[in-house]
Amino acid sequence: MRDATSAWAELVRYLTDITSITGHLRHIALDYGELWSVVGFDDHMSVDFDNHFKRIIVMKAFLERARRCNLHFFFHGGDFAPSWFHPRLLVLIMPHIGRARTIHIRSDCWERLCVMLYYAVNVNNLSLSMMCQSPTPPLDVLRQLKELTLSLIPYHESYHEIMKQVEKLDFDFDYLLGTSLGKWLGASVQLKWLRIRDVDYLNELGPTDPNFLVRLESLAYLDVSLRLYPWIAHRLSLPHLRHLILRPLSEPHLEPLDCCYPLLRTLCIVMKLDSIHLLPLIMNPQLEYLEIHWCSCGAELLTLMTELLDPSQELTLPSRATFPGQSLKYFRLISTGLYEAEYKAPLSYHLSSILTKAPHLKLDVVALRAPPGFEGLVKRFPSQVKCYQRTDSIPLDELYERAQKGYE
Repeated sequence: MRDATSAWAELVRYLTDITSITGHLRHIALDYGELWSVVGFDDHMSVDFDNHFKRIIVMKAFLERARRCNLHFFFHGGDFAPSWFHPRLLVLIMPHIGRARTIHIRSDCWERLCVMLYYAVNVNNLSLSMMCQSPTPPLDVLRQLKELTLSLIPYHESYHEIMKQVEKLDFDFDYLLGTSLGKWLGASVQLKWLRIRDVDYLNELGPTDPNFLVRLESLAYLDVSLRLYPWIAHRLSLPHLRHLILRPLSEPHLEPLDCCYPLLRTLCIVMKLDSIHLLPLIMNPQLEYLEIHWCSCGAELLTLMTELLDPSQELTLPSRATFPGQSLKYFRLISTGLYEAEYKAPLSYHLSSILTKAPHLKLDVVALRAPPGFEGLVKRFPSQVKCYQRTDSIPLDELYERAQKGYE
């Protein structure tokens, strides 16, 4: 066994040194001063000594070559790891933990790795997913923390000072978090980026909770459901808001959202049922990038397109609002289901009208499960329209910021 272990160690060290694409990428990472490490496992795999031993060797080989790089650790899975694995992993990592800038830990290995947080004092990006009975994470020692992602973590009074410096806060699905959401946000003085996903907090918070909104005026990025958004928008002006993502809710109807943000540049809407109430937002004159996700909502999407091109008189729209507006540069339409054949022709007609009115507008039609079609649009507007089949896309806010910096 000792000879096999030695052979594996030499092989891994050789593989990390040879001139190859992987080697070039590793050298680029080291020269840039960053080293990314992913320790991942299939949640359903069985205990495999060799498989875990290889990961220990690879981690050791990379950390030996890390020099003075910033380090970024991602730990996923681990329920089936042998008992010796996490202790050995910590022995390798702890001498370097002061250079860690990112740590992501999933719930199934949190208790085995939580000790590292006490010494990761320079971490500025932390993502934690915990089990309900897990120990309270020591966030109060992370004096450089700027970005925080949480799942199943209730608020603790020791977090109050640290939350004052957090700028990016992401709440994942958490049925236990509702009662402490106001405390998390009430302590966030410098919050500029907020995402709250997949949960109804209003029942737990109540409409008069004083802590929920007090710190949100400086937000530049907001990603919430349409259940929560009106409650925020009708109470705050959000003068710095640049990027907005709205996710669906189960109710079939809402009142029109008459909210105008002077700095809003990107808007992403995930459609479900009636979306006419979103017209005032979509027709914001300052909007530059627009994205609409839809799945098996062909009739609702056509209705929305019709209203955009010829709004109903009873709707209160922003001053000088038309669609597409003069500022709109990019429109991305994403189908997360099948493009229904009966709606393809009328949808193409509406998109043709939009592109004709705005020769400067770029349109991307993206399908996740089937070819998007719309060949006629591509032929008629070859410089404006592109069709893709893919599983993911660059987030709209990131696409916009890249364009502002001159990236392709």
